[in-house]
Amino acid sequence: ERRGFFGERKYRRKDGTVLDVEVSGSVIPYQGKEVVCAVARNLTERKEAEEALKESEERFRTAFEDSPIGVALVGLDRSHLRVNRAYCQMLGYSEEELLEKPHLEIVHPDDREKSADRIQGILEEGAEPYAIERRYLHADGHEVWSLSNLSLILDSEGEPSHFVCLHQDITDRKELEEELRHQAFYDSLTDLPNRLLFLDRLEHALARAGREGEPIAVLLIDLDDFKVVNDSLGHDAGNTVLAEVAKRLRGSVRPGDTVGRIFG
Repeated sequence: ERRGFFGERKYRRKDGTVLDVEVSGSVIPYQGKEVVCAVARNLTERKEAEEALKESEERFRTAFEDSPIGVALVGLDRSHLRVNRAYCQMLGYSEEELLEKPHLEIVHPDDREKSADRIQGILEEGAEPYAIERRYLHADGHEVWSLSNLSLILDSEGEPSHFVCLHQDITDRKELEEELRHQAFYDSLTDLPNRLLFLDRLEHALARAGREGEPIAVLLIDLDDFKVVNDSLGHDAGNTVLAEVAKRLRGSVRPGDTVGRIFG
C-alpha cells in the first residue's frame, strides 16, 4: 500500500536564503526497499504574486474606505454591492441600509429617468466614463446634489461586471449658483423679474406669438405720486409700498404671465 504526503515547506538554499516550495511525496517500493519519492515545486513566484495581490487589495480597501468622496460599487441590476463611509454620510444612511436599497431608489424622482437612460446607454454602447449632475434623496428627505462619475468595469472575459460610482456633494455649490442666478435676474426689493429677465421672457412670448398667431399684451404700470410717499414718509415706507404693489400684481395674473420691475 502506498503512503504519501503533500504540503508547503520552507527549504534553505546553499547561500542561506529561504525558499518556499510545494512538496508532494509518496512511499514506494524500490529495489526491495521502501523509499520516498518526493517532487518539489518552487513557489517563489506564486508567493510573490499572492503578496502583491494582498498589498493591492489592502491599498484598494484603504483608498475605498478613507476616500473623502462617496464611492459605491453598483451591480448591473442597480443594487449596491459595496459603499464607503463618505457615501453613507452624504446620504444619511448606514452601510446596511444602502446595501438593501437599489441605487435608483435614492435618486431624486425628477432625475431617475435621465439617470436610468445614461446607465442603459453605457451598457448598450460601451460608452466611456461620464459625469452627471443629479439629485439624491437624503435619509431625512432633503435634496442632495451630487457630481457623479460613473465607470463600467469589465470582467476578465471583457463582459460588463459592475459599475464604480464616485459621488461628490455639490449641494452648497448648486445653492450658491441658484442664489447668484436669482440675484442676476430678480429685483432684490420686490423679488420680481428684473429688466433683463422680463425682456428675455417678452422675446420668447413674441416668438411664440409669431408661430402660433396669438396676440400678447404688454402693460406698463406707473405709480402716480409715488415721490410724495418717499418725500413725506421716507424711503423705507416707499419700499414697503413697492413690495406690497408687487405682491398684489403677482396675485392678479395667471401662472404663465410675468410681472417685472424694469425701472428703478
